[in-house]
Amino acid sequence: MYGEPRNPNLGDVPTHNDRKTDDMRKRTLFLIAALATVLAVAFGSTASAVHLLTSKDVKDHSLKVKDLRKNAVKKLRGQTGPQGLQGLPGKNGVDGKNGVNGKDGRDGVDGKDGASAAEAAHTVTVTGSLGVGITSVTAACAPTESVLGGGYSVGIANKDATAVVLDNKPTSGDNGWTVRGYKVDAPGSGVGSLPVTVYAICAA
Repeated sequence: MYGEPRNPNLGDVPTHNDRKTDDMRKRTLFLIAALATVLAVAFGSTASAVHLLTSKDVKDHSLKVKDLRKNAVKKLRGQTGPQGLQGLPGKNGVDGKNGVNGKDGRDGVDGKDGASAAEAAHTVTVTGSLGVGITSVTAACAPTESVLGGGYSVGIANKDATAVVLDNKPTSGDNGWTVRGYKVDAPGSGVGSLPVTVYAICAA
């Protein structure tokens, strides 16, 4: 081993090289301890800051959407505000184009031939009498029929009696024919009532 010669009378006395090696060992241990301390302080302060960070530590309006997680952004919903005022009516829209004309429908089935008025009409006859006072004689149609025309005839029982007809016309509801009148006797004749026949032409 190379180095300074040792004095055999002094025993194991450290040489210059031994002291130099010991100093380097101490410096290395000191550096390791210092580095460990720095790392402990750095990690410890970071962990403490993360753990103790609250809303009080954040300045109002300093955080932006990009600083938050997507899940946190989805949860940021305020309360529903009051209903807004009704908007102004919109302008009338443009009239649409006329549609295409539809196809013609099928022809309907021909109806049955109806009976002619002459075939459907019939005559209702009523016989009455005209006396000294005013008398009415009426020929009435069925409730579902209307009168188309009418008239009367007087049977002369004696040449000394005369029939005076005041009305010869349809009834007020146009469902019959009425004759109103009286008879006039010659002086001293003493003729009784005069027979009168009224007829009405009726049709449904």
